[in-house]
Amino acid sequence: MAHHENVSKICTNFLRLLRPSRLISAAYLNEFLGFFYKSGKVVEYQAGSNNLRNLKFKDYMGIGIPIPPLAEQERIIFKLEELFSELDKGVENLRTAQQQLKVYRQALLKHAFEGKLTAGWRAQNPDKLESAEVLLSRIQQEREVRYRQQLAEWQAAQQAWEASGKTGSKPAKPKVPKVLPALTAEELSELPELPASWQWVRIGEVFGVYVGATPSRSNQNYWGGVIPWVSSGEVAFCRIKSTKERITEAGYINTSTEIHPSGTVMLAMIGEGKTRGQAAILDVAAAHNQNTAAIRVSESGCAPEFLYFYLCLQYEITRKLGSGNNQKALNKERVSDIRIPFFSLAEQQALVQLVDEKLSVIDQLEHTITTSLQQAEALRQSILKKAFSGQLVPQHPDDEPASVLLERIRVECAAQQPTARRGRQRGAEA
Repeated sequence: MAHHENVSKICTNFLRLLRPSRLISAAYLNEFLGFFYKSGKVVEYQAGSNNLRNLKFKDYMGIGIPIPPLAEQERIIFKLEELFSELDKGVENLRTAQQQLKVYRQALLKHAFEGKLTAGWRAQNPDKLESAEVLLSRIQQEREVRYRQQLAEWQAAQQAWEASGKTGSKPAKPKVPKVLPALTAEELSELPELPASWQWVRIGEVFGVYVGATPSRSNQNYWGGVIPWVSSGEVAFCRIKSTKERITEAGYINTSTEIHPSGTVMLAMIGEGKTRGQAAILDVAAAHNQNTAAIRVSESGCAPEFLYFYLCLQYEITRKLGSGNNQKALNKERVSDIRIPFFSLAEQQALVQLVDEKLSVIDQLEHTITTSLQQAEALRQSILKKAFSGQLVPQHPDDEPASVLLERIRVECAAQQPTARRGRQRGAEA
């Protein structure tokens, strides 16, 4: 039967490090303190502490430890080592599988954007292979038509604004779509080879790229409205269905940001941590801040997931495109200049479907592994709980009773205390 005693009654000396009596198994004490910390009981001794090592000397003195007979301590440690050895092997295998899935995810995306994933689809659907050159030309023409329509609408709004005595906000003139030059032969020679119907293009050749802005934080009339507003922290390889903050119509009108339609791909441009280079897809029309770029994929008829998956693949490379002395950052020009493989709309849809199916399987496996790791940690704590409540190993009637062991420890501690005092006195005299 185990007895509970304070650490101060079973240790000969602390000096910031617990030094247990030779009558207490160091391995047993070490396992107990680890269990004691992870169980969350440490807060009973030091409120707000999140690390056992942050406990002060006096806090250790108050920790209650269950002390079984010395022979039972040894049986407990032997059993723990046996069980944990098997558990650790399982955890190691799970973590290895976890890393392999990350590698497979990247390999899948690489395979997709080399044209290998949809090679079979192309062979079966030659009639659907509109060339990238033809598709690009059509999209650029549609962008020009859309701009002229926006320009006509602006001119009408401008006339109405002037006729009303220029009351209200002045209509904003649409920006002329920037025409980027095609990639040169030298630039193309540095890029991987693509299937015959594919073509390398710049993002800005195909899609409109926009940089947002933040309404003044000092004006309360600009915040708390109904217009979703995306911050860079929300662009985190996900689909954005809602935003943490919303701006008002006044905030929108008085800030150089635009509301982008669902299907727009967002790209975080600033941040030293993981943020810069991460992408997301808008599932709701939203404005955004100046640290993000909005790439209007949906206006072109292209699949947003097509560009999103490619940006996922290129994450590390995209991050390196940022420059700056104090804080590395992308900007509108660098985002527009990102090169992407471009191909028919039908093949884009086929690629997205295949990647979605395979990533769904990977996600399920990753979830299973994460759950298994959590269960392994819960099992570890359950084993420790049993160990320190006398339920893990049998208790032998022939073992020296814990009460006798504790008395021997007290005698040992009492015999060593004068020596400790004399040592302190000599140190003081020196």
